[in-house]
Amino acid sequence: MGGGSQDANVSNGFRLLLNIECFVHIRHSWDIHACSNMQQRFDSTAMHKTFIIFSVILLVTIVRIQALQCMAKVVEEGENSKSGKLDVVHWYVLFKPAGSTKLKGFASKEIIVTDISAKDDGNPLFATLQPEAPETLSFLMFNDQLPTSPGLKTGGSSKGIVAFDMSATNGFFLAHTVPGFPEVEDYKWPPHLTKHAHLFVCVSTNDNTVNILNNLAYASPLVYASKVGKENNEADGEVKDKINEDADGGIEDEDINKDSKKEVGEVAGGINENPNDGKGNENIKKDINEAVGKLTKGEINENSESRGFLIEEEEKPPVAVILKQQSLNRDLASLVAEELEYPLVVFSGTPGARFSRLDDDCNSKFSIRNIVAPVTVDDSEWAPYAGGASWAVNVDEEVFCLLSNGRTIRAEMESGMAVCLRNKNLTRYFYDETMNKCGTSVKIDDEEWDQFSDAQEFF
Repeated sequence: MGGGSQDANVSNGFRLLLNIECFVHIRHSWDIHACSNMQQRFDSTAMHKTFIIFSVILLVTIVRIQALQCMAKVVEEGENSKSGKLDVVHWYVLFKPAGSTKLKGFASKEIIVTDISAKDDGNPLFATLQPEAPETLSFLMFNDQLPTSPGLKTGGSSKGIVAFDMSATNGFFLAHTVPGFPEVEDYKWPPHLTKHAHLFVCVSTNDNTVNILNNLAYASPLVYASKVGKENNEADGEVKDKINEDADGGIEDEDINKDSKKEVGEVAGGINENPNDGKGNENIKKDINEAVGKLTKGEINENSESRGFLIEEEEKPPVAVILKQQSLNRDLASLVAEELEYPLVVFSGTPGARFSRLDDDCNSKFSIRNIVAPVTVDDSEWAPYAGGASWAVNVDEEVFCLLSNGRTIRAEMESGMAVCLRNKNLTRYFYDETMNKCGTSVKIDDEEWDQFSDAQEFF
């Protein structure tokens, strides 16, 4: 492993595709110095004049991914709740309560979940990541806190995996909230991460992978492992050429549309679209593809702080992904509310003393209500600002979002990512009727705060 760092921020997330290109060079030459000149592609943002230069190339095998879809043990209708067979699901949402390793979850089908540390098919994370890897596997693993350097400050907050097979048009996108997870060589759950609550959202993808890669760079993810798989035919070569082309040029400012704010809203708003609403699957697919295509062309709007796209599959409700640039005055949840055009109730797991927490935003068209007291989710108590997962809900619109960071002054300055989907049961699972009304003053006093959080700890 090789790397270096300086305390600052990187504009527009060149690190993502840069690491792909580095890997392509190293695969063929085994020359780790092939990446030395690529650091010059990093530009400072208007707000930050220094750089963070961090390149990590791991020439090892990932935890063995083969199915390249979100996998879980599915309970068929009429089956015993403890039985089930491993199958592909369109999506799943898993959460681990604070102080526990027990997983709980929802999916597009009824699934079985066990312990997060279990190396068996009852653990959807293990089932998704563990099968043998084909030569055609391509993947990126990114996390703002590395498994080996969890204290490193990168100016980002996004965590996840993108994987797909170069010989097929499927894959998965796994977003989560766990620092330094997963390790590259083996699936294991670090015991020190049990203290806090965490979330995982996995979405099976088809031919969306290139779009995911193109857009994901906007959130400045720190890639700590990557691989470009071997192509088997001309079609596969076109996909690989597209990735390498993007790696060559990065995601330059002029690649983002002038009207991206408006178009992001239109695209993210597509989360409302129901494939069975009479429009016809082909028309909806065409509309989504055209909208997503607009996001990857044109010139940058320098005031644009977010962009979004949809992961869609025929006959399946789309999943919206909202990405945030580094900025000094906007938090991720507020941008998500603006792009989805929904008011949100927000739970901030991001640690923060009282003076560093952002206030409710009750006057905006799409208001933000902060959860300021512990809430109960499936008999588990979640304390806000105490470390761990952040999330948002709109119970009326049945929307749930995983947020890579919460609503604190420090988090405003970080880039980030939100993954949002619609599901009535999931949304109501996380919505507590005792949540405060917009503008309600903080309910936790200092003594209560000390019981739930050490504001200086991240895990």
